[in-house]
Amino acid sequence: MSCDVCLYGADDVDNEFYSETMLAARKPHRCCECGQPISPGAMYQRATGKADGAMFSYKTCGICAEVRGVFHCGGAFYFRTLWGEMEEQAFEYLTTASECFRELSPTAKAVVLERWTTWKGLAGGPRGETEETR
Repeated sequence: MSCDVCLYGADDVDNEFYSETMLAARKPHRCCECGQPISPGAMYQRATGKADGAMFSYKTCGICAEVRGVFHCGGAFYFRTLWGEMEEQAFEYLTTASECFRELSPTAKAVVLERWTTWKGLAGGPRGETEETR
């Protein structure tokens, strides 16, 4: 996928095997990226594999899986780091006119926009500003 604001992962990860599948939840789960519940019936991504001799399995809600799929441009990615990576690598360069942002579904756009706005500090004043410094 072509993207003008990218998350780049590590090149030093070597999975012995890796599989990801989109599934409808049969029971409640929790997203490894945003921590929100995944309700029965909701679509989520299950990723399983083995790296460095250890098995892993992660469940990612549909929105976080979509955001990762659109913004991740190369290298291996680490689970549980999506939103930290968005803050460190993408939010500074992101605009609503960005190709990546335009590729997202309306629901994913709303989540990214909410997190981006919070990161920028637009919800409560300039980033880093406190009541004492206003």
